[in-house]
Amino acid sequence: MPMISKVKSEHYSLMFPDHMMLKHFGETRPSVIQRADKFQKFWDSWSDNQIIMPMEITQLRVHKILQPHMKSLFEWQIRPGMTEATGPGQNITKHMSTDARNHKYMKKALFVRFCDPDLHALARILLS
Repeated sequence: MPMISKVKSEHYSLMFPDHMMLKHFGETRPSVIQRADKFQKFWDSWSDNQIIMPMEITQLRVHKILQPHMKSLFEWQIRPGMTEATGPGQNITKHMSTDARNHKYMKKALFVRFCDPDLHALARILLS
């Protein structure tokens, strides 16, 4: 079992407030593995409430816009990824297929997911 520091930093307290930890974990100091597992389950279950942003919009900008209105990790999460593009262009890569007619064009994007449709709708307004 990994050793957990008994002193919580101010940054830790901001990211993981006690009331949110108790609500989702039943304790204020779950292990890193427990937190990672829970936040991955959140991400997977929130796929219906997703916005795909172009990489030109930075993660920092998204955080600055959303953080005053909702709690990161517990109510929304952001991850970089790849999404299919319509054709060749700037910042788009070509992915080869065994069938030369089925090349796929991909581009980098930010995926932002929300815990419920109301926050998803609010975020669409805030990020527009």
